Amino acid sequence: MVDKLLLESSGTPEKAGKGRYLVAIATPGQGSSGFYAESMLEEFGPKAFPKGAKCFENHEASRKPTDMIGTFPEGAYWDSDRKQLMGELEVFPHWQDFMESVAPHCGISIYMAGKADKEGNVTELVPDRQNGADLVSYEGLEGSKVVEMLESARKAGSEPGVTAAQESNRKDASDMDEATAQKLIAAIEALLARDTKAAVEAAQVEADETLATERVKHVLAANEAIDKADISKRQAAALREQAANGADVTALIKEAEETRAAILEESAPEREVVAGRVAGAAAGQGLAIGAWSN
Repeated sequence: MVDKLLLESSGTPEKAGKGRYLVAIATPGQGSSGFYAESMLEEFGPKAFPKGAKCFENHEASRKPTDMIGTFPEGAYWDSDRKQLMGELEVFPHWQDFMESVAPHCGISIYMAGKADKEGNVTELVPDRQNGADLVSYEGLEGSKVVEMLESARKAGSEPGVTAAQESNRKDASDMDEATAQKLIAAIEALLARDTKAAVEAAQVEADETLATERVKHVLAANEAIDKADISKRQAAALREQAANGADVTALIKEAEETRAAILEESAPEREVVAGRVAGAAAGQGLAIGAWSN
């Protein structure tokens, strides 16, 4: 058996609600990557295509987060009436207008790890964290040149019998011996791993920058609200510290205002007595000063 990266288009996504599309992930029969038996898809499809599998724009090897169109929240299931491996794609909000426009003119193609025999029969779909189904422009689209080269090298290195149709897609490896093909496989897989790592790191940097920006906005907005609140300086200082640590102080500001108002209300009679004493003392002091000066 030969390990393969299966890239196979299986028709146009069907609208199934706001931001949702019913997708034929795989269909039995002959495809550009091999022959798919109905029993094989029914047995291995739901296991190899998990809940949360991703959908990207085209079969780019880097699998960049910015190219991710959506996910398949429920994974895949075998539809015995349609005789197809089906799934429901949930499109991210910022891609929905795009999908509305292009979905009727595009296909969905699997990006799936699998195994095949020397006759070109796909014998198994293998669970893998990168398994998914991508939006492609044409049926049978084989993805990026890097992926084509990887498939070419694998074919030349482990399958001696290559059909004319397969040869047209694998001309880069037509004259390779097995040792050369294996070296190319190792080099390309290292390239794919590097690109994936770079994409993850870039996404992490972008996420960190976004988080930092949002934190600054949060603190500025919180301080503005604190400045406008009818609270003591001590209360304001405590709230600013909590806002700087990421806390949502909206409710805390309201609570601080209510607490301050209650304290002021309870202490009003005492403050009136103190104010009266201070006024009386001031008046008595004035009289004494006047008498002394006379």
